[in-house]
Amino acid sequence: MSYRGGNTVCDWYLNEVYGGHVMNQIAAIVLVAVALGDKPTATPQEQLREALLSARWGYWSLPAQDLQDSFESPEEFVSSMASFLDDENPRLRAAAADVLGRLGPRAVNASDRLVQMLRQDDDSGARYMAAGALGRLKGADALQHLLDALEDKSPRVRSGAHLAIGRLGDGAADAVPALRKSLKDREMYSYAITPDMADQRPLCYEAAMALGHIGQKAVTALPDLRQMLQDGPDEMVGCAVAFAIARIDTNDSSGVAYLADVLKEDGSEFASYQAARRLGDLGKRARAAVPAIIFCLRHDEGSLPQLICVEILPKVNGTGEDTVSLLVSALADDHTDVQGEVLLTLRKMGSDARSAAPSVSEFLRNILHEEIRYTLYMRDMRAEAIRTVLAIADVPTAISVLVDILREVPNEKLRSDILKILEKPRRNTKELIAELEKRVSEADPAARVQIQEAIKRMRASEKSDQAQPGESRGSGR
Repeated sequence: MSYRGGNTVCDWYLNEVYGGHVMNQIAAIVLVAVALGDKPTATPQEQLREALLSARWGYWSLPAQDLQDSFESPEEFVSSMASFLDDENPRLRAAAADVLGRLGPRAVNASDRLVQMLRQDDDSGARYMAAGALGRLKGADALQHLLDALEDKSPRVRSGAHLAIGRLGDGAADAVPALRKSLKDREMYSYAITPDMADQRPLCYEAAMALGHIGQKAVTALPDLRQMLQDGPDEMVGCAVAFAIARIDTNDSSGVAYLADVLKEDGSEFASYQAARRLGDLGKRARAAVPAIIFCLRHDEGSLPQLICVEILPKVNGTGEDTVSLLVSALADDHTDVQGEVLLTLRKMGSDARSAAPSVSEFLRNILHEEIRYTLYMRDMRAEAIRTVLAIADVPTAISVLVDILREVPNEKLRSDILKILEKPRRNTKELIAELEKRVSEADPAARVQIQEAIKRMRASEKSDQAQPGESRGSGR
């Protein structure tokens, strides 16, 4: 297995935050449970508790999601999660608050307990997560509790309150006066991404971001924001201020121009990352920054900002042929993570990226006999390319490519893995089956048997889905 990575910051971010570290922790939980087998009678709640305590801070929703089916009903799962809000372990209380917030309306009955936690818990991490949960649940009285939390003694909790207010969007218009006051708050708080990067920023950053998410109803804050940008803040705060200006006044081009300049500058990689993220948040209203995004795509050589620019290009520039062409060019990049991000972005574009199918198919053929991992999700790049072909190509083209690939693959295990991707339930499963049946005779004898078995399983899955009409079908993307 090989990995062609980027620079130190990018490698850390992808491996530790998104990639191997998180997934390995979750895998470890499963492996330990299977290997030891010393608690065969553990209740679902006990399993959930252990999984939450073992997971990396802030990444609790992954193991929680995996264990939902262990409970007799969704209501029992929510109830069990809510019971952890009273646990003596502050880490578990924080985990429960975070997961409940991400469950959305299903967890609305936990709102009163989350308010109590925000106001009274003696652990700042638990209070921070409670604020975030209230922002996601968007209860009728959430805003007032979050405004009160802006006076919390912990800067970390105040940052969480700002973030949660921003999640309320224009429904938080009454918070604008308090947020304008917070624009003057220069106290630093740690967001602790990595020890070798700047891991602190001032609270005024979160205040500016919240005002941006409120949008046009925060118009009274514009003079403050424009003055901040004129005074030349550090680039991280500047990116938040520029984002807010662009969101509040769609006719003011200064915010987008500032973000484009930061993206093109040969300065802090993390500032460039912030600029790219904010441009993506602005979407098509940031179209004037497309030249800067293209510059980053072509010159940043596997950096984190380059990966983000791949992701945001369709959001900012639309899904037309010029965007597809730029992404296809980026597929030729030497960095595995860039290639993987291109495949994922094309897949999200679906049929809008159909013209990229020949290039993705050629890319697949070129890596067919190599096991290369896309670090961001620790997935085999060949599997990513196959998923992308299935998502963007018309059915005859997609099946033609796959049959050709199966003909070239002598490894029975690899052929089986390819067919398993094809077998995943999709909206066009019937079309895929019909096309496979037309082309199966073109495969070599060994592959032909595997394809016929795959067709049987796809038919059985199709019948099962028809028997359960209430369940949604996967898109295959």
